Amino acid sequence: MKTCRVCGKQSETMPYMGPLCSKECHSAAFWDEKVALRGAGDVTSSGAKVARISGTHYILGKQGSGVPSDMRGMAGREHFIRFTSGPHSGQTVRCCDLWYQGEIPGDYRDRLPDNAEFVEKAVTV
Repeated sequence: MKTCRVCGKQSETMPYMGPLCSKECHSAAFWDEKVALRGAGDVTSSGAKVARISGTHYILGKQGSGVPSDMRGMAGREHFIRFTSGPHSGQTVRCCDLWYQGEIPGDYRDRLPDNAEFVEKAVTV
């Protein structure tokens, strides 16, 4: 028997990734990880910054990594992001490797409030 790591349900087989029993538990695990990133200073384990803009979650990929633009998030398009709250507050960054994580579900919005905004142009930090 396997036990779902979110709800505790037991099953012989788990149809979703890892020990998760349903798409609902998969979604909860995904967003719980994003809440943990906020608690870790809005950075991933690899040091990439996390931005939440207009209720949508993003990860800023590493800049200058030599990765071809067609292999970067958002096809390598240039974005300027100003952090408005949290540990990166006041920083404005240029990002050409922005990874869309999805619209933050309503029941996670209070735990994942916006911390940044898109701006037209900026001085990079």
